[in-house]
Amino acid sequence: MPAGPEHTIVPIRTTVERMNRGIDIYRIQTRIFHRHRWPIFLTAMALYAGGVLIFGPSLRISSNYLVALPVIAAALGFGFWGGFSAGMLGLPANLMLFAIIGHPEFSPESKLIAEIFGITVGGSMGALGDYFKILNEEIQANRQMAVELSQQISDREVLIQEVHHRVKNNLTLILSLLQLQRNQNDSEDFRSAMEIVTARIRAIASAHDHIYTHETSTSVNLKRHLPALCRAIIDSQNIPSLTFHHDIQFKSGISLQKATPLSLIILEIITNSCKHAFPTEQKEPRIFLYGRESDGEFILIISDNGHASAVQGDGGGLGSTIIRALAKQLRASLIVNTDKGYEYVIKIQKFGIPARKPSPPRESASELPSAELSDPRNQAPDTTSRRS
Repeated sequence: MPAGPEHTIVPIRTTVERMNRGIDIYRIQTRIFHRHRWPIFLTAMALYAGGVLIFGPSLRISSNYLVALPVIAAALGFGFWGGFSAGMLGLPANLMLFAIIGHPEFSPESKLIAEIFGITVGGSMGALGDYFKILNEEIQANRQMAVELSQQISDREVLIQEVHHRVKNNLTLILSLLQLQRNQNDSEDFRSAMEIVTARIRAIASAHDHIYTHETSTSVNLKRHLPALCRAIIDSQNIPSLTFHHDIQFKSGISLQKATPLSLIILEIITNSCKHAFPTEQKEPRIFLYGRESDGEFILIISDNGHASAVQGDGGGLGSTIIRALAKQLRASLIVNTDKGYEYVIKIQKFGIPARKPSPPRESASELPSAELSDPRNQAPDTTSRRS
């Protein structure tokens, strides 16, 4: 599926965590040298001067390198001009300290090269300190932006869930009103029509309820949603001993835009089977739901072991019209097989790409090359539920 907010928020939070960890050298430059530059610089000067005065006679000419302490401290604390100035004053400071300890011969032989080297090192370190400062400001700005964006996405998720919750509540209110109207009318035809309408509204409400009650706010987990929907439909038909078998192996979810018409399609198919496929003498009536992902598409098979001749399969009923219209809305291919009971094969593209043209209506699921599916009625089901 296309990346939605629930996919986007994870890398954003990861980016924030990485920024919070930071890089040690940024922290050292920003939190230590830049924030406490004067104490650090004065400490470095004291260490430098003390080291030359105390250990100069022992270190001899090597004591020239101690001037690097204040040069580095000035460069990282005060930037380019601080490093440049410290590097330029490094040689005069060495000459003065060597004169104090009485060993002017410890000074470099080439004063010009030593001066150029000090200025180059100090200026380079200062430029690096300025770069770290600018980089740290950009990191702070990006971190703040990532935090704000993460908060906006979290707020949007809450709003979306609230919308789904209100839609579900409104649909429940509509169901209650329809139920009251149904109870006030004695016509069996009217009651039957109202039952069909309320069942369709429940199928729509179930998709919104799934999004509100689960962790994602933009997609429906078909592995949880479809079996629950099918059980609710079958339970409403009051058929004793009807067994429901399902084996759903979908790994990814589907958008609400597709989940709602798909739920209505399943409602029409299962309702049709419950009403017409099982005569009173039918032994062990069963309904099967089988799903797999293959080649960038969802492949769903709904079937029963009833009598196909008893089902309204001529395509002229309202249920068949609704199924075809919803399949067209989903850009899904729909295959109908009546060799063993009634079987619907629905193939839905994951990424909104138009599905391939529907195959001839009597093609069996076992003949689908891309799906490589076998008849689910001949397989051991993963899960069953039985009407008592």
